Amino acid sequence: MSVRYALGDRGGALKVAHDFAQRLSLELQTDLMPETLALRESILQNLPLPETQSPEGKDENARKLLPFAGRAAELRRLTHVWNRAARGHGGAVLIGGEPGIGKSRLVHEFALLAQKQGARVFVGGTSSPEHRAYQAISEALLCAAPLLVRADIEPQWLASLAHVLPQLQTQRSDLPELAPLNDERERVRMFQACAVAFEGLAQDRPVVLVLEDLHWAGPASIAVFESLVHRLAERPVFIIATYRDIAQTHALRAVRESLLQSSAVEEVILGRLSREAVDEMLHRLRGEGRCDDAIARVYERSEGYPLFLDAIVYAPDPAHDSAASTAGLDAIIAERLRTLPDEVRALAEIAAIAGDGFTVDLLRDVAGSSEVEIFDALAMLEAQRLVRERRRKFDLVFSHNLIRESIYATAAPETRKRRHRRIAQVLERYAGGARYARQIALHYERGGERDLAATHYLSAAQAAAGVYAPQESLEAADRGLALAVSDKLRSRLLLVHERAAALLGMRKEQRADTEELERLAVVLDDAELAVTALQRKIAWARSVADTTSWANGLEKLTAAVWQSRDPLQQARLLVQEAGYASYIGNYESAQQALHERSIGSYTAVRRVRSKRESIAIARCSSWRNSATTSQGSRDASRKRIFSRVTRRLIYGHARSPPSLTQPLRAKCTSVRIC
Repeated sequence: MSVRYALGDRGGALKVAHDFAQRLSLELQTDLMPETLALRESILQNLPLPETQSPEGKDENARKLLPFAGRAAELRRLTHVWNRAARGHGGAVLIGGEPGIGKSRLVHEFALLAQKQGARVFVGGTSSPEHRAYQAISEALLCAAPLLVRADIEPQWLASLAHVLPQLQTQRSDLPELAPLNDERERVRMFQACAVAFEGLAQDRPVVLVLEDLHWAGPASIAVFESLVHRLAERPVFIIATYRDIAQTHALRAVRESLLQSSAVEEVILGRLSREAVDEMLHRLRGEGRCDDAIARVYERSEGYPLFLDAIVYAPDPAHDSAASTAGLDAIIAERLRTLPDEVRALAEIAAIAGDGFTVDLLRDVAGSSEVEIFDALAMLEAQRLVRERRRKFDLVFSHNLIRESIYATAAPETRKRRHRRIAQVLERYAGGARYARQIALHYERGGERDLAATHYLSAAQAAAGVYAPQESLEAADRGLALAVSDKLRSRLLLVHERAAALLGMRKEQRADTEELERLAVVLDDAELAVTALQRKIAWARSVADTTSWANGLEKLTAAVWQSRDPLQQARLLVQEAGYASYIGNYESAQQALHERSIGSYTAVRRVRSKRESIAIARCSSWRNSATTSQGSRDASRKRIFSRVTRRLIYGHARSPPSLTQPLRAKCTSVRIC
């Protein structure tokens, strides 16, 4: 199956699987093994094969690489940690170094070694900029998806994992609808689900998880990496993460220091190759006695950078080797492009403008060329070692991001803008563009389309908020606000920005957002937005204990809500009034607002869940109103009443539709009653 699939014969590979399954059933009365089922599922979905993952995407025979030399000590360190992890004691290594220093090659060589020893290797990478929150971990899980759906993992964990791997929802019909939690608890549950997933994958064979280019990852990806390091510390899982220069404020810097101090990870820093290592490469590549002075000067000029060595050694025209020895990487790439036909150079520019990775379909749709022309051009670019096929069929990347940046810089500014716009338009057509929101926004921004870019930044911000990544949501909303022209679009961006700021505890920004929302509600004459802005302002005032602003906000909200005659909004207002009354110690007013008024309003609109919550809060408020007991007995009573109310409401929620369920402990805590 694997060979046929690798040769492009997908139908033939599936026929082999079908025939093999029939023979097993007839002759041995058994089914295909989980690995074989996963392989068949991968072929059906045109996914990378789950047991052939490596950072380079191809083995050394498929793409001619420089001889591996000069990294024996680093490879021994990785092997040492791997041996410990494979025995069930976990392990993690951070690999750092300059761009082009050979981080991916070292991981590639180790991955091949681990696979030969029976490991399952799953790889995820981060693009520049990160396309979506948790990009690296979601790519690794996508590689593992065919095995995940058949692993012995509780359905509720897979349901939580579906936030970052939506494919699970279509492949497993038994995933339950989980009761929603607040954002922080949802995030913890999702992180735990990621750990459980890799535990399940490692039940019968140890796992190597590779996360590349974390220096481009956002705070959410760094947080899940840190969580996995701790949660899988005593499991047969080996985590490798690569990075290069980290900005002072980047989330990885603090996490790296913390993990190193706690000895949770080891670190391998790659330096330039020594002269001895370069000589060894040269001799193994060309044989003894064949390293003439010109080639020796090229290696000396490379200063031990593997990427530069590769560019020089595999130069298509040896006549330019001596020139290359005094030229930089940009000059070598420019020389290679110069020898190509115009249409191939144009395709290389389109690919570089598209980003780190690109597909044949994207190039065809943007360039307007036939598939035959695209494949012919890609063959020339591969021959020049500028691009290579990634882990998925017909999914390609540049051999190194420095090569992409060099080609991108050669395109004329106006040509870049035009092609950015065209790429954005093509990506929008792919499944509505939802998956590519961040990429589309960036292309429109660089193409000079401000409002279109802002619209897709809004989609990206909402998507990040949906997977509990508030920092990524805030950053996308920030970019959208910087570009948005229309007030309506700005108001939608501000709502997302304010929520993210609130979750991150950025009270100054949160207040500024609520004030701007109030102003836009007046400009747009939008009564619903005015109510929402006041509700957000009250939430801010409560969070900073500003009772004056809280009271003023409630007064304005009361006038707006009762004027709207919306019973649901009125019921919510009464709950907010009760929260304020309880906060300032007026428990009788709180109990009256909840017990006598909000319950009736919720009954009128058939909001069973909210009615029960009002009853619970009213009872807690009634308890707090009784001040006759001592502090010690009050604390004991508080625990008993809290437990009783929570149990009753959980029973009530169990009888309500799943879409109305909500964690009661978090709810009661959030309104500061219990």
